[in-house]
Amino acid sequence: MKKITTLISALVLTAFGWQTNAQVLNQAATWPNAGWTLSGNYTPGALLSDPTLTTNFSFDDDAAGSPSTDTIMAESPIIDLAAAHSAGETLLNVSYNYNYNLGDQLRLEYFDADGGVWATWEGILDNSNSTSSYCAAIAGSDIVSADLDILNFTATQLSGFKYRFFYESSSTWGWGWCISSPTITSVAPPACPLPDGLTASAITATSADLVWTENGSATSWEIEWGIVGFGQGTGTALVTGTNPHNLSTLSPATNYDYYVRAICTAPDSSAWVGPYTFTTTVSCFAPTSLTASNITLSSADLAWTEGGSATSWEVEWDTTGFTLG
Repeated sequence: MKKITTLISALVLTAFGWQTNAQVLNQAATWPNAGWTLSGNYTPGALLSDPTLTTNFSFDDDAAGSPSTDTIMAESPIIDLAAAHSAGETLLNVSYNYNYNLGDQLRLEYFDADGGVWATWEGILDNSNSTSSYCAAIAGSDIVSADLDILNFTATQLSGFKYRFFYESSSTWGWGWCISSPTITSVAPPACPLPDGLTASAITATSADLVWTENGSATSWEIEWGIVGFGQGTGTALVTGTNPHNLSTLSPATNYDYYVRAICTAPDSSAWVGPYTFTTTVSCFAPTSLTASNITLSSADLAWTEGGSATSWEVEWDTTGFTLG
């Protein structure tokens, strides 16, 4: 297996058209596409599928050999994002399918025309054990990339936008991969963004602070909580204006789930996010490290380590093997 840096660049020149309830940008790469440019420094015999000539883009890193370091790029024409941006569709995503077994770096990138540099959109993870016929092993539904937010892009960044896939195996001798023809689309951000980053802190036997990240401008949220595994609609619901929100009626040593959603300008609310699971502590910790010292024919000092804050203890003793109680 050899080392290579493969760059797959996809810059899609899109004809934008206004349609009711339709995405302004919905551009399929439609490989093979001569509008794309394949380039880089790579072993020609390791290129299995050229997207300018075939329906996929595929490279066999194993065939390229261990000593070498290669780069390969497949780049499409520029996409002018001005129309999508003006329409309020400021989130972009790319859908495609792929088969990837062991490599150094395979990622989706976009072009920052202001700086003249490529930036990482997201990394693409290994998802296969294939050692050959990578395109034949592609199966299932397309994956959809993370959203790329272009709200604050400059006019230059919008008019000079491109995207690409990037592969590098300079430090790992990989097997290979295949990527199917992608589609890039624009969507408007949700009217009421989802909270995320749910967690719980300051957990005691009977209370916990529920914490989340607000991704919009909401100042109130609805929480539903209950014993772990409860069905939504059967838990305890409340509306709060504080984040973190403290629950103070919990039971000790119990697993709980909670969900949260943002309440934006009435009547808009986000979808529910969760569950997040947390466990309350015990109310009275068991002592540990039991021992006896200063033992005589008729006496002994019994000692232990207190696990909590208790200041009194009950002791039961008898000959070895007695039954408690």
